[in-house]
Amino acid sequence: MSRQRLLVVMPTRNQAAFIERAIASVVAQLGEADTFVVVDGGSNDGTHEVLQKWQSRITKVMIEPGTSQAEALALGFAIGEAEYACYLNSDDLLLPGAVGKALTVLERGTADAVYSHRVFVDEIDRVTHFWSLPRHNNYLMKRWDYIPQETCFWRYDVMQQAGGVDPTLRFAVDYDLFVRMMQIGIFWRCDDFFGAFRIHPHSKTAQQNESVGKPEVAALQTRHGVNIKAFDMPVGTLLREWIALRSKWMRRERGRLQAEINRVVSAVS
Repeated sequence: MSRQRLLVVMPTRNQAAFIERAIASVVAQLGEADTFVVVDGGSNDGTHEVLQKWQSRITKVMIEPGTSQAEALALGFAIGEAEYACYLNSDDLLLPGAVGKALTVLERGTADAVYSHRVFVDEIDRVTHFWSLPRHNNYLMKRWDYIPQETCFWRYDVMQQAGGVDPTLRFAVDYDLFVRMMQIGIFWRCDDFFGAFRIHPHSKTAQQNESVGKPEVAALQTRHGVNIKAFDMPVGTLLREWIALRSKWMRRERGRLQAEINRVVSAVS
């Protein structure tokens, strides 16, 4: 496959309740120079019927039973080179205009990865709350995992230079990748919203954060030499409080963002 502009990978397994909205949010923003790959880890809940419905808008569908999220991402990113890359989990959404906004920043040549603030939605696409994030700082983001993965776009070559996705990970796939990319590239936080993160009882975050996520992040911090010292702890507390306080001011964005999310949902109604 020739080098494309943007490569979007969507890993999925048993997300039939949400994947159609996720797919619609992606394909509405892609052109002929973009590649969209969906890698299914062996769904048995109706996901394949949704994929068949949208197959003309998806560049490649890979059915790989038994693959984990990390393995699915590694497979998807390996199908061909691109200028830029991102991935979207099949229960999240891209907001309208996100691709154009993110790639405009990357095309300036001053950043190797770009992300935005985060908006959270529930199972029925209602905006619930926000993360208002500070300007990017490697020290903060290596220690506290606040980069919203669903909003992040990056240069494909920088991802490859950093070693790509580690297929052995079970939870902190994006954290690991971003920490390695920070070591060689420049990250930029845009004052905007590029994607929506879905909170629901069956998400990996809800089910595995305590049992798998936190131990894996701690192990990765050790692996990458990110040492959390005593004086870091009050910094982390202040960061959380700052984000929570600033996020209250973002309630004024609720109506606008809800309207954008409703536009995405309407594409599959």
